[in-house]
Amino acid sequence: MDEQSKRLSRADWENLEQVIDRFEHAWQQGQGPILEHYLPLAEPDRRAALIELVHRDIKPSNLIVRLEDATVKLLDLGLARLVLPPEKTGQSSTLTREGTLVGTPDYMAPEQTLNAHAADIRSDIYSLGCTLYHLLTGTVPFPGKNLAEKLLKQQVQEPRPLEQLRPEEPAELRTVLRKMMAKQAEERFQTPSEVAAALEPWSGRS
Repeated sequence: MDEQSKRLSRADWENLEQVIDRFEHAWQQGQGPILEHYLPLAEPDRRAALIELVHRDIKPSNLIVRLEDATVKLLDLGLARLVLPPEKTGQSSTLTREGTLVGTPDYMAPEQTLNAHAADIRSDIYSLGCTLYHLLTGTVPFPGKNLAEKLLKQQVQEPRPLEQLRPEEPAELRTVLRKMMAKQAEERFQTPSEVAAALEPWSGRS
C-alpha cells in the first residue's frame, strides 16, 4: 500500500455509502446527517473540471469525507474521460466503446444513459445531485426493480420531492438540488464551481 492509500485508509475518513448506512435509523425518525459535514461535495468535482476530467461514476461509494475539516475526496477514476482540445486529439480521450453503458444507473445523468461519450462535467453535476439526494433522504432518487426501469426513470421521471422526505430542509437547498438534477444539461449548473457556491451556505465554511 502506498503512502497516499495509507493516509486515505485512516479512521478519520468516512465513505459516504457507509455514512448513509449509518444514518438509516435516523432517516426513519425523520432526521439525517449533519449537512455541514458533507456539503463540500462539489469541491473534488471542481478540481477535476480544472483539468477537464469527466469522472462519469460519481456516487456515494466513490466519495470519502474527513469530518475534522469537511474535506471530500473523489475516488476511482477507472471510468473517467479526459477531454482534450480538438487540435490535440480530434476527440475526447477515452477507451469506452460505442454503445457501452458507463456509470452506475442510480446516479447516471439522462444523456449518459443514452451515450457515455455525451457525458460532460454537467453529467457529473447530475450524479453529484443524485448523491446529495441519497445523502439527504436515505434513498436513491429513482429506485427500480431492474436496470431498464432505473434508466427509464432517469430519462422521464422526477424524484420524490425532498420536502416530502425532509420537510425541515430549507427551500433554497431544495432549489439547488433540483437544478443539479435537471433533466436537460443546459438547465443545470454549468460548472462545479457554481455548485460549490450554491451549496456554500450549508457547507459550514461560510
